[in-house]
Amino acid sequence: MKMTAWESCNAKTDEEFVTWYENRNRKMIIFPLLGLLAFAFGILNEIFGWLPNDHMSGVISGVGGGLIGCGAAFSLRWRRVKRNARLIHKMRLRYTDERNQDLGRRALAASAYLTIFACFAAMMVAGWFSDVAFWCFYGMMFFVVIAYVGCYFYYSKKM
Repeated sequence: MKMTAWESCNAKTDEEFVTWYENRNRKMIIFPLLGLLAFAFGILNEIFGWLPNDHMSGVISGVGGGLIGCGAAFSLRWRRVKRNARLIHKMRLRYTDERNQDLGRRALAASAYLTIFACFAAMMVAGWFSDVAFWCFYGMMFFVVIAYVGCYFYYSKKM
């Protein structure tokens, strides 16, 4: 059985689940690393003043710290679970439950649609005040739609 870390888990045994979860964790290391880069950039920006806005150093450092903290929390949680076979089994059942997987897919689809509509509404309001904000929201809306179309074609060929 071939499972990738980006697909929903359909492991039949606890050993397959451990393999799937560890593969997923190896790919998710990118987020704490990006957090470390953002945190370092925020600190360096505070020292050298590269960005004209004073508050951006705090925002960038905060996002970086949040990514580092989430990565550490997930890593510590997995270390605790990996030592206990009962917790691994319980976690596998939670990840392989079809109802949870369907809920996740529906929630993700609904949030994508809501993001498109929210970007459209923000774009219309921002157009009254700032061209830069208008084009930022336009770019986000365009990106979400293009990402949806690209993912749709990718998964239609894969399934």
